[in-house]
Amino acid sequence: MTILFIDDPAEETVLVVSCPACKTPQEVRVAPGTSVGEVCVHCNALFSVRLFPSGMAVVD
Repeated sequence: MTILFIDDPAEETVLVVSCPACKTPQEVRVAPGTSVGEVCVHCNALFSVRLFPSGMAVVD
């Protein structure tokens, strides 16, 4: 699990996060207060990115 802090999350925030399995960086679009599921383009692992309204993002 990775925790990030975003100063002022926009309506749609683009985060560059690393895949939890293979560490390949990828862009993820997420809005504050939502969660998105992603598939790694390199190893096909499934992971989620949650962006809370406070600006805290969790990659799991």
